[in-house]
Amino acid sequence: HILAHYFRVLYHIFKFIDTSRLSEFDKTIYANIARAQLSSYELCLLFYNGIYGEGKEGFKPLIEKYGILKHLDTNLLLHPNHRENRMFYNESAFLGRSGRAKLHGITETE
Repeated sequence: HILAHYFRVLYHIFKFIDTSRLSEFDKTIYANIARAQLSSYELCLLFYNGIYGEGKEGFKPLIEKYGILKHLDTNLLLHPNHRENRMFYNESAFLGRSGRAKLHGITETE
């Protein structure tokens, strides 16, 4: 409950980007700017926020879509194997734009 407001604000920033009329390329640029503001510890907390409660329903799809956990330091997780557990996140949550495009079979020009 102490950090709930913080995660709500982050969620709404990424939701605003996602629902905007921007091109997918521009959405990714703005999501990357927002992601760049997050510290290693914030990313670790966001990892767990996205797999429980309201975060699982709302934030997790955005985390995966925009690769928000790309710079996650797995040493900060409660258990480093959590990063590899596909029950938590798809690989796209940890990839940059080009990696997510390759994962989904999309060429960089699309």
